[in-house]
Amino acid sequence: MKQPAKKRSRHLSRAVHEAGHAVVSIFLGRAVRFIEATPGHEQHTAVCVHFKTRGTPYSMSKEQRERWGIMELSILFAGQLAQARLLGRRPRHWEGYLDDTTAADIAGMVCPNGREAQMFLNWVVERSRGLVEMLWVQILAVGEELAGRGSSGRMTGREIHGIMRGTLKT
Repeated sequence: MKQPAKKRSRHLSRAVHEAGHAVVSIFLGRAVRFIEATPGHEQHTAVCVHFKTRGTPYSMSKEQRERWGIMELSILFAGQLAQARLLGRRPRHWEGYLDDTTAADIAGMVCPNGREAQMFLNWVVERSRGLVEMLWVQILAVGEELAGRGSSGRMTGREIHGIMRGTLKT
């Protein structure tokens, strides 16, 4: 039995959200273990799992911490921005709450005050928007593949790489 259209589109939306995280991660040189999006569950339906980075932000120099923050935030915002691009609007049920909370924490580690942190976040959102636009074909291809896997909706980093390579124009 086929899923109703509304559930399918919600599942594709979540899959594209996770694909946004994964494709931008790989593009920026960060390894992805797997992404997962399974239909039918209302909570904890999707995840993008990375390999851990070495060190902690607090053990890094100011410059290293800024580079780390830009990469982490670009990856975080890519999911929300990819989902919004797919839908043509911000999702009704904004699924990026955890991403937003994490982004605020990262900005606090990078910036000395709240005003600078907000300006930094705004800049990274625009940078991420550019990455999502540039990588849209790859993000959509990975999202569609992930959504098409149904209840076994999991892809490894290697599979994501393969799809990304397959969408490149030669």
